[in-house]
Amino acid sequence: MAMNPKLLRPKASGVHPEAAAWRTAVIANGGTVSATTMGGVNRFCLSIESAGLRDRFLRLNLVCGNSLLAALVPLYLGQSRTATQLGNTTDTNNNFVSGDYTEATGLQGNGSTKYLITGVNASNLNRNSTHLGVYGTNLGDASTGYGSLAGARDGTANNLIQLDGKNSNVAVNRFFSSAANSVVVAGSPAATGGHVIGVSASSTDLRVYVAGSSTGITATDRTSGLLIAQPIYIFANNFNGSPSDHSAMRCRAYSFGIGMTAAQVLAFYNALQTFQTSLGRNA
Repeated sequence: MAMNPKLLRPKASGVHPEAAAWRTAVIANGGTVSATTMGGVNRFCLSIESAGLRDRFLRLNLVCGNSLLAALVPLYLGQSRTATQLGNTTDTNNNFVSGDYTEATGLQGNGSTKYLITGVNASNLNRNSTHLGVYGTNLGDASTGYGSLAGARDGTANNLIQLDGKNSNVAVNRFFSSAANSVVVAGSPAATGGHVIGVSASSTDLRVYVAGSSTGITATDRTSGLLIAQPIYIFANNFNGSPSDHSAMRCRAYSFGIGMTAAQVLAFYNALQTFQTSLGRNA
């Protein structure tokens, strides 16, 4: 089938270069992007830059576009467009099929076998200034296990970064960024939809935010140890190289990178919520 030439031509002046580069990468991966989605991605990039947040992200995927092939292409792959690009250029798909995704609803996990590999090792992050977050629905789906939304940890459950959904074991959202899994912040009340983000703002400040507002804080020294040199997974936790505690969330975005202040988290949430609203899938 002939490719639509409109998708190959540079967009008119005024389009953010990272939005344009994302569309090019989507097309190279076999996907397509509507004008509505492109407009939303462009406005998101402009909002993040205007808020001074761009350097907070090592990876961000808005999970959008007209097919699963498009949804697997992250928008950000490093701290800037010109910085070292980390991980896989597309999220490595494990067991998702085309029917698991629609742009109107996001990408649906199954809580057992489906997950994404980002290719970015947790060791690229500083445990004392980091964030890990997801936007979606069904974030508190697990009836058993810990329902990890994203993360990576070693085989002794130390040196980990991990974000959990509400589940039968823990009725809160939990975030770890520590040298031992006893150092954890629990966000309550737990969110089952929308934007949940764990932030390590310093060696003694660990927080969970839901919809831009703090729901849990802990102050514990986490200066020892290193985050594991294993890639961060989405829809599951990378337990020393193997997926565990899968989530059945319906993901509409994820991100991880550098820590944020409360004001920065709120600005990020506002930009993300505006984007999700533009696609009619805000939660």
